Amino acid sequence: MSEPSMVEKVARAAYEKFIEAVRDLEPSWEGLPQSHRDRLIDSQRSAIEVMREPTDIMCRAPQENRTTGARRSYQAMIDAALQEGKEGK
Repeated sequence: MSEPSMVEKVARAAYEKFIEAVRDLEPSWEGLPQSHRDRLIDSQRSAIEVMREPTDIMCRAPQENRTTGARRSYQAMIDAALQEGKEGK
C-alpha cells in the first residue's frame, strides 16, 4: 500500500481529533465508507489550499528561526501558522 497523500493525512488527523471524545460512537478512519473519506479529504484539500497563501508571520518564520533548506523553512512556516491565534491563550 502506498503512503497516503498529505491531504489524506490532514483529513485523517482532523477526523480522529473530531471523534476523540466520541470514539465509541464513530468508526475508525478505516471503518468509514469511502464516500465519507472522500468528502473529508475534499474538505481538508480546501483548508490546505487556503494555506497556500502564507501570512506575513509565516513569511517571516524562516528568517526569524534562521532556518535553511526547503524542508526546514516549510516546517517553520507551518509552525508559525499553527501558532497564529494562540497568542494569549
